[in-house]
Amino acid sequence: MVFLPSMASGEMVHFSIELNGLNIVPDPVATMGTGAGWARLDPSTNTLEWSIAYGDLTGPATAAHFHGPADPSGTAGPQLTLDFSKNPIVGSDVITVDQATDLLDGKWYANIHTEAYSTGEIRGQLTRVIPEPMSLSLLGLGGLALWRKRRG
Repeated sequence: MVFLPSMASGEMVHFSIELNGLNIVPDPVATMGTGAGWARLDPSTNTLEWSIAYGDLTGPATAAHFHGPADPSGTAGPQLTLDFSKNPIVGSDVITVDQATDLLDGKWYANIHTEAYSTGEIRGQLTRVIPEPMSLSLLGLGGLALWRKRRG
C-alpha cells in the first residue's frame, strides 16, 4: 500500500541526494568522487534540514551549495551555501516560499566544488521520496556507512 505525503502542518517532505561527476552539467566530470545524503522540508515553517556525506574527490572541497531552480539537465545559481568544513555536511535553514516551491517541484540540486573543478566536481538532484519506516532506516544506515568509510 502506498501513501502519498500530505502537506498538512508539521509533516516533513523527504528528499534523497546521490552525487557524482556524471551529473555535472554541461560537461560531466570523470572523478571517483561520490556523495549521498538526505534533506527534509517542514512545509509549515519552510525549514530545510540536510546531511550529505562525500568522498574520493580530487582534492578538498572548496565550496558546497544547493542550486536552483534547474532540472537535472540545467544549471542555476546557488540558493543556499552549505558549511563543508565537516564531512558529512549537516545543517538547516529557513527558505522562502518560492524556494520551497522550486524544491518541491524537483528543481534543486546539491553541488560540491573543488580546486580542480571550480564549477562543481559532484552534483545530485534532490529527489522527493515517499518515506516508510524501513526505507528511512536504510537511508540512514547507508549514509552512516558512507561516513564511516570516509573517516576510516
